[in-house]
Amino acid sequence: MLLQGPQVIGYSLISQQPEALGVSAADGIAELTRCYLDAEHHGSGAAQYLLSHTLAQQPGPLRLTVNEANARAIRFYQRNGFAIVGETTFHCGADLHRDWVMLRP
Repeated sequence: MLLQGPQVIGYSLISQQPEALGVSAADGIAELTRCYLDAEHHGSGAAQYLLSHTLAQQPGPLRLTVNEANARAIRFYQRNGFAIVGETTFHCGADLHRDWVMLRP
């Protein structure tokens, strides 16, 4: 959790035993399931601080999924050593969404 005074401005969560995605390079690897920062703090360095702190807590490889249309997040994760290794889809209501599966060795 990332605080600014008494206010929570971001948080991250790692799952040590996430469900399989059907991507052999990423299955069986811990997953960064949440990494969120209040939009008001984008560009402030807070996201980098949050991710760096999170990565320091996780020895070994880490995977994540990110919406294919979220170019800003994809670039951010690539700068931090993640690479696209596959894709997965999910339904949200009647809509089908595609996420990139990214892995940091």
